[in-house]
Amino acid sequence: MAYTCGYFSSLALIYTPSVVPTCYQKISGMAAAIALMLGILCGVSLTPVIGIITAAL
Repeated sequence: MAYTCGYFSSLALIYTPSVVPTCYQKISGMAAAIALMLGILCGVSLTPVIGIITAAL
């Protein structure tokens, strides 16, 4: 699963600027990178919570 998620997120970051109009290419690349970083941050932040929940089961 880690291979495919990393592969597909890389593809999304590579192709995002090419599917928007030229005037939005820089902004779309930055927005895609920010979305990826926020997703990683949320995943890392929720790891202890998920650990507590699964330990209580």
